[in-house]
Amino acid sequence: MKTILKLAVIGALSLPFAAHAEEETVVETAPDVSTVEVTEEEMDVFRMAMADVGCTVDSEETAAALEASTGYDEATLSAIVAKLRVFDEIVDAATEGGITLVSGDCAS
Repeated sequence: MKTILKLAVIGALSLPFAAHAEEETVVETAPDVSTVEVTEEEMDVFRMAMADVGCTVDSEETAAALEASTGYDEATLSAIVAKLRVFDEIVDAATEGGITLVSGDCAS
């Protein structure tokens, strides 16, 4: 799965979605973030990585840079984004997808 698609899935969090291709339906679900525990330290690493990429991840390039910087797998990234959404630290970047960190070094 491409990195930007991963972030779109992360943005959707654990909500399933369906993609239709001609006559067949493909169903994908986001990683189950309810079983992934994240630490404050992991969230801090994520926050720093988001600041390093300009606070918004809305392209393959920034998504790849964030993933490489943190070294976290998809489930961990999803859990972090879910938790930061609860704290109102992550918002949707645009209607086309992506996320923006709005806390810490990224606060306006």
